[in-house]
Amino acid sequence: EIKNAMAAAGRLKSVPGNHFRPEVCVVRSERGDDILSATFSSDANTVIFPWQLMQMEMSGVPYDLHDLHDVMNREELQDYKMYVFLHTAELSRVERRKIEQLKKAGKMLVFLYNSGWFDEVGGGESGNITDLTSFPVSSEPHYGRASALLQKHPLTTGLNPLISGGDLLLSMLAVRGMSPHYQAYQVFRIKEAKPDEILARYTDGSIAAAIRGNVVYSAAPFSLSAGLFHRLAERAGAFCVAAPGQSIHMNGSFISLHGTTPGDCILNLPSGVNQVTDLFSGENFQIKNGKFTLKVKNGESYWLMMSNS
Repeated sequence: EIKNAMAAAGRLKSVPGNHFRPEVCVVRSERGDDILSATFSSDANTVIFPWQLMQMEMSGVPYDLHDLHDVMNREELQDYKMYVFLHTAELSRVERRKIEQLKKAGKMLVFLYNSGWFDEVGGGESGNITDLTSFPVSSEPHYGRASALLQKHPLTTGLNPLISGGDLLLSMLAVRGMSPHYQAYQVFRIKEAKPDEILARYTDGSIAAAIRGNVVYSAAPFSLSAGLFHRLAERAGAFCVAAPGQSIHMNGSFISLHGTTPGDCILNLPSGVNQVTDLFSGENFQIKNGKFTLKVKNGESYWLMMSNS
């Protein structure tokens, strides 16, 4: 298998790549772990991020993951169609002004959990999040739990239920009853939003997620599901390679797909691609209107080479 994989990689390297860059940028900050709004935040790289990034990987939306400092200071990283602020608990006043410029440029901005809770001046303030999102936000100064449920909205119709990082850990480590191991987190709530803006509510009825114009705030920790991520990317006009459900990585010349849902998977191709070849079997797929269909088996992986023949 290693020999076959090396041979396939060699065939891929011999083909000129097609220029392609995702149109969605996920943003994280190296300062995020300095602010603990959840008991497992210090384990972000081993607990929280794998869960949230796994959802994004299953969304059918190609994305780039960049550091906040780079996005704020490099012009070529400021022309994505959609930005997801994943782990940005502290945003300086300068960074907030630059984010406001992205908003005015029509970019879709998605803020998760405690994004912007702190600035460089002092402690956490609900008003800091309100300034970013335009939604009035409240928070209790202690750890708690608040499970979020999707509400009826064009962006949520037919999607799987939300499950946040904290809920995931509770279900893994304490199926029944209390446990000292599950995540406790600071609960953020949206105090007010119009009915047609509400995407999710907590089980106590308070608002957990909402959209206003091109800005989304999801207050539950790391609760951006694969389906909602895909819907928001579509709304932003960003390129989506497939419907949610398969594990997909891609660049301009290569698609790696691991099957998690059996059946036909329709894949969209970047502009200019007119040939797709299975790197193991040598099969060429029939392309029609910039799409092709892959018959996916659960648990199998596929390496697909794209080219401009």
